[in-house]
Amino acid sequence: DNAYTYINFLKAIATFPSVCKAEDHCKQELGNMFAHFQQETAGLFYIEEINKFPYCSQWTPWVLKNFPCSPGQLYYGRGAKQLSWNYNYGAFSQAMYGDPRVLLDNPDLVATTWLNFASGIWFFVAPQPPKPSMLDIVSGSWQPNEAEIAANILPGLGATTMVINGAKECGPNPSNPTASLNRQRYYTSFAGALGLDISGEKLDCKDMLPFSTAGSANPAIYWDPDYNCRLVNWQTAFSALVDGNYQRCLDSK
Repeated sequence: DNAYTYINFLKAIATFPSVCKAEDHCKQELGNMFAHFQQETAGLFYIEEINKFPYCSQWTPWVLKNFPCSPGQLYYGRGAKQLSWNYNYGAFSQAMYGDPRVLLDNPDLVATTWLNFASGIWFFVAPQPPKPSMLDIVSGSWQPNEAEIAANILPGLGATTMVINGAKECGPNPSNPTASLNRQRYYTSFAGALGLDISGEKLDCKDMLPFSTAGSANPAIYWDPDYNCRLVNWQTAFSALVDGNYQRCLDSK
């Protein structure tokens, strides 16, 4: 789609200085990232999900309080990652603007502006304990502990697939049995074009179990207003990785 411009990509990647921070990892990060973009958007063809499901989560109290759905808005997949669900739009908006309402009220911006790439890169760099960030997997910052090794979660494309959509694409009987194979094919193609040696990577996730709290990527990175804004290792609306969230946590009590 014409909305996926090179200028939009440059704006987006410049917003996240941890991406391509080291030249020797940059090609691998881009190859992994674009393999997932290829699967999510049919080669950057779609800016919006075909089946426009509302994706409005209202059953979790902290989501309902901090990232409520705006009247008349739907939170189906948009952009290179096909960002979906109100809690992801709200968290991304908070990270970008310091205000979750910006994208909760105007979700189409994720499709039609430079946020179409920025949303995908944000998802790539943001950890979701007990899952590490996709960037940490690719860069080697994340290393599996005994629990993850026992679950066959090893460094490579497969682990990033587990992060992005493991519930539907990984394990012995996934509901979407072709998606992981597609990602592997795209990644292999990008690796060839970029001159990457991926021979040591685990590309598939068919024998992986989900990430668990026994893994190595379960740090306390959320401020929880129910615990006097103490850092906890379960998800809340206030990631400690976003400037200003501690004060927002205090203000929300």
